[in-house]
Amino acid sequence: MNGKGKASALVLPLFLALAATPVWADESGVEGATAGSDLISGTAWDPLASVSASVPNSSVGSDWFCAVTCSTEVGHLGGFADGRVGILKDGALVTGTDRTFEINDNPGIDDLAPIEVSTTGVTTISESLDPTTLACAAAKISDTAADPDFNINDSSISVACSDFTMND
Repeated sequence: MNGKGKASALVLPLFLALAATPVWADESGVEGATAGSDLISGTAWDPLASVSASVPNSSVGSDWFCAVTCSTEVGHLGGFADGRVGILKDGALVTGTDRTFEINDNPGIDDLAPIEVSTTGVTTISESLDPTTLACAAAKISDTAADPDFNINDSSISVACSDFTMND
């Protein structure tokens, strides 16, 4: 095969992939919620803002893809705090959404107080009769006396779901 033939063989699959047109369903959902303050005092995930999401009855059993964003305003009671923020789906952590943070009131450095910690993830839902609960959550990294509690001043979650598919 000459150079032109090799280039064509490489370009054709790319062209076909780009030519596939996205098709959006008539139904799609966007939901959100906010929650007020919460004291985080342990290493177990503490749910914050949450939403219940479900697919329309006509789509039960079909995977709907959801983009989920969780934002929190973290305050600290003492001079420092080590914590985690994540997204839970029915109580289990959504893979790839665990974010750690550290607030350390170093001498001579004005640390931000409070700080904003956010995370985003993608998950699927396929149920309608038993809605899926998606929640922001926070936890301490360790449960020792040296690792103080911290406040979540505010939290919010936004969820956008669709049965997005690609046509061949």
